[in-house]
Amino acid sequence: MSNVVVEAAELKCDMGSSSCSLLAIEAVTINVTGEIVALVTDNEFGANIEGFGTCTILSAIEESDADCTMEPAGEWLIGSMTTKFEGETAVLTSDSVLMCSFGGEITIESAGEEIVEAE
Repeated sequence: MSNVVVEAAELKCDMGSSSCSLLAIEAVTINVTGEIVALVTDNEFGANIEGFGTCTILSAIEESDADCTMEPAGEWLIGSMTTKFEGETAVLTSDSVLMCSFGGEITIESAGEEIVEAE
């Protein structure tokens, strides 16, 4: 069973040089044990995801160090199949993956909350 992801969860891109924290600022957030829960729609660069340092893919294209300018290729994949906000938007879970249009795969290193489980 996966953990529910909350704000300040740690994210990692397999093509980035560093990890970053998730900012769960989607307009429809809910509280569980006092934490702000992330949704599969919390995927925007700059708003929800600060970036992953130097991108190896962009650096190869530009032939010099290039900062991550992550472009999501859709919403987070997987998410909770049963735990949804207002019956529509899936809650983000620790086994979710976000693909970057440049080719990186973003995973959740730490859900930020180890108590709450989702199905």
